[in-house]
Amino acid sequence: MASLGYYYSAVDERITERVLRIINAATGVELESAPPTRGLPAVDSPLPMIIALVVYLCAVCLGSQWIRAAALKPNKSREPLFLRALVIVHNMCCLLLSVYMCSGIALQSIRLKYSVWGNAYKDDEKEMAYFMYLFYISKLFELMDTVRLL
Repeated sequence: MASLGYYYSAVDERITERVLRIINAATGVELESAPPTRGLPAVDSPLPMIIALVVYLCAVCLGSQWIRAAALKPNKSREPLFLRALVIVHNMCCLLLSVYMCSGIALQSIRLKYSVWGNAYKDDEKEMAYFMYLFYISKLFELMDTVRLL
């Protein structure tokens, strides 16, 4: 009997091939993961992000329908204190992470003398790759904001 990992790998291989083919046909760009980020989660394959987006869209569509049907949406003034505190902590984390990423990208752009357009990848620019990867992964964290708004 084949393991779940085997099935995931088989599906991942097919989806990755098709997504990269579509991107190449639409843009003429052949995508590859850069050495500094190769092997990091959600970089070498589009499948983790596709799964996250499908789960997100299902949660938003089904969740909002369920809330409307059950008339569960409370007034903002009647939300529990714990939920309001959680929202404040979440927003502060998003704010601090955004400030960190923005300042890091700005400083690296100045240090590396980047222009607005046409900056080719260079193997020795690992810090910029770190900030770009962090920005990419932070979008998953920020998707939770929509779930909170439901």
